[in-house]
Amino acid sequence: MWHAERIFVCFACRLSCHKKCHSRVNYVCPKANNDQPTCSKFFGTDLANLLADDEVPALLNKLLNCVEVKALFVEGIYRKSGQMAVFKGIRKKIETIKEPEAINFDDIPIHVLTSLIKAFFRELSEPLIIPDLYENFVNISEIKETNERVRCLRAMMDMLPKGNKCVLDRLMYHLARVAHQESVNKMSASNLAVIFAPCIVRRNTTVHAQEQLMDVQKQAICVQTLIEDKLHHLQETLSQIVELEGATEKVTENLRRIEEHRRASTGTMIPTLSSTDSTTNENKDNLITPKISTTTKIISTNLNNNEEEEKNNLTKIAQEKEKNIETAKQLFEEQLDFLDKEKAKLIQELPPLAPVASSEDLSSDDVDNSGGVKNEAKNTKELQKQNKQESLRSQNSIEEYALDLSVPPVVALLHHACKSRPSKGKGMRRPSINFLRKWRSEVVNNA
Repeated sequence: MWHAERIFVCFACRLSCHKKCHSRVNYVCPKANNDQPTCSKFFGTDLANLLADDEVPALLNKLLNCVEVKALFVEGIYRKSGQMAVFKGIRKKIETIKEPEAINFDDIPIHVLTSLIKAFFRELSEPLIIPDLYENFVNISEIKETNERVRCLRAMMDMLPKGNKCVLDRLMYHLARVAHQESVNKMSASNLAVIFAPCIVRRNTTVHAQEQLMDVQKQAICVQTLIEDKLHHLQETLSQIVELEGATEKVTENLRRIEEHRRASTGTMIPTLSSTDSTTNENKDNLITPKISTTTKIISTNLNNNEEEEKNNLTKIAQEKEKNIETAKQLFEEQLDFLDKEKAKLIQELPPLAPVASSEDLSSDDVDNSGGVKNEAKNTKELQKQNKQESLRSQNSIEEYALDLSVPPVVALLHHACKSRPSKGKGMRRPSINFLRKWRSEVVNNA
């Protein structure tokens, strides 16, 4: 008999079979009760039962987001399997609880979460890519040109039901984010395609093993093309968002300079003389100098007129500058609004971007062997203490951190084992045994 974890046993008639053969068994249980539900709430059910308004199921989206937050830098993600005991316990909890969306996945190991995601797509009653399009999907792999293959795959995705298309697009985006960190997690688009192709593309009929093996290769080629296309789109979108952020920074800097110039110009405004002031000045001149000549009066009036004209010209120039500043400010504000709208459009094209995990989440291969995040937190605290002590000893130590989605984490520098040892003198070597014997005998004789 097989191991207990590898067989399925019917509760009614006690029929047992291998877990990979239960789908091929044609035997109908005579004691089966048709009134009881034969499928769980999440695993092994029809995708249409989980969809609400043609959106990604909430529990699946939560699992994908949790992996994106915690495990983008974990080496061997989706290639390694989680602990079977923990996996079965979480799966049973999801199937029995009334609201599985309320489960907290923070304390669950990473590889158990990835195993849950793979099990969901593998055990769907109908594959994500419907069987009616299976032959078209497999035949697309024979197209040599990449652009033509991508165009055919996009046309085939448009033929899928809305719910299937939405879930497939979310899955490809998730795998593209994983493949984006290939330099750290060692999982390229081809590796992910080999893992997920049998989960989302299946036949309804049984075929020969050799033909099925050939189909697996074709399935992997098509899924790899979808992941690479989504990865290319993701990289372009992120680069455009970065460019828009740089442009918005320049526009905001120009607006700040305009405000500073306006504040400086308001303090140096030129005051204009009123008519009453001019009349009083004329009366004072008449009182002080009643017998002034006509020539001096003409000269003074000309000077006053010239001063007034200069003041009027300066005020006109100041008003024109103010108008130009106001129009420039309006243009910059319009540009800023346009850039914000374009950035919002680009972000809407992608699912919600999960933040980069901290150094505690950027764990390595031992995540699946740990008992949970609590043990990891203790280990990380001890590592942090050791890092602090090492940082006091040397200034070259650098704590591990993640810069952004495209840059791998910077690993702490290790100290040289024998760099601080004093160097030996050149030309010196250890004395031989014969030399030591002669030296001892001479010392004894002299004594």
